[in-house]
Amino acid sequence: MGEQPSNCELQNLFAQLGFVTCSPSVIAVLRQAYKAGVVSDITVLLEGETGTGKQVLAQAIHKLDQKRSSSSFITVHCSTISEALAESELFGHRRGAFSGAISDRKGLFLAAQGGTLFLDDVNDLPLHLQPKLLDVVQRGIVRPVGSDGEARVNVRIIAACNQSLEPLVREGR
Repeated sequence: MGEQPSNCELQNLFAQLGFVTCSPSVIAVLRQAYKAGVVSDITVLLEGETGTGKQVLAQAIHKLDQKRSSSSFITVHCSTISEALAESELFGHRRGAFSGAISDRKGLFLAAQGGTLFLDDVNDLPLHLQPKLLDVVQRGIVRPVGSDGEARVNVRIIAACNQSLEPLVREGR
């Protein structure tokens, strides 16, 4: 991974990527983000209140990723996807899979192939999609709605949530 940048170098690097701070505690977060950026194939979870810069930080991590930075960075606002269409939006569908599916659709995971998919407010995804999302994280595959086959995806996932996931897990949400 090479030598770690100094705090000043880190601040300058992230300032160029759109994230400006002088706070020592946020600089510690930037150091972790830097490490995540240079290690391309790890999934990242960013937790923080709305408006704290999670999307800007996710984009910075993507730009630091030498393997993926030249490919797509696609943002999915999970809180705005309707529950009925969420599976199709993320994983795609085959023509005729449901009423209105007049053609194949590859879905956002395949659209981000080779790049990064940023799942903003991932805690708002419907509960029934969590096993499919886990399958993508663990095995790197998606199964479009109405398909018998699976498709391999090469995507880095950066997820963000506006509340801690630990209590949500305890509540079964």
